[in-house]
Amino acid sequence: MRRALAIAIASAAAWSNAWLLYVSAGRWGLPGFSAYAALWAIFLVFHASTTPSDLLRERFTPGPGARESLLAAALLTAGLWSAHLYVAGADVGKLHWSDSVPSIVRLLGFGLLTASFALLVWATRSNPFFSSVIRIQRERGHGVAYGGPYRFVRHPGYAAVIGIALASGLALGSWASLLPSGLAAPLLVWRLRREEAVLRAELPGYVEYARSVRYRLLPGVW
Repeated sequence: MRRALAIAIASAAAWSNAWLLYVSAGRWGLPGFSAYAALWAIFLVFHASTTPSDLLRERFTPGPGARESLLAAALLTAGLWSAHLYVAGADVGKLHWSDSVPSIVRLLGFGLLTASFALLVWATRSNPFFSSVIRIQRERGHGVAYGGPYRFVRHPGYAAVIGIALASGLALGSWASLLPSGLAAPLLVWRLRREEAVLRAELPGYVEYARSVRYRLLPGVW
């Protein structure tokens, strides 16, 4: 049942992405929009179909001890993302505020978007405790994730989501749409710091792990 619900939500989210773009643009057939919507649909449905069932349970219904509201975070994310898509559609489709993104940059945006999707899937498959909220999952035997991308950075999931937020506007061809989606980067860095403080204080082995994996988001940078 939970798997079916996850796939249904993923399908609805993919449809909503396409609907917002085309409604705000006021017409169909804009270059790259169909490919963008299809890429999102493939990622969302694949992710929902292959995520382990215990991780789905944690992400939909986190256990006790959450340090934040899942509903509030979901509403904030939905608001920023809807604004991003609406601005992109309106910009490229009819208003032409800033739809001067060069074709090569749009292609690079699609490449970064695809790579970010792949990194997010890799991170969730490598970390059985990849929750939707900040919490120590004691009832699940919470431990430090060492494998996959966690060998290179401590927070690959955050890196992937920031990559998605920044690549999306480039792929769609709208500079202005980077304003609402770009707000995700400082918000995610703020949340990352909160999560790190909890992990360092309460998760056995995390301090040692942080000493061995120095970088949080991007190897050699930060």
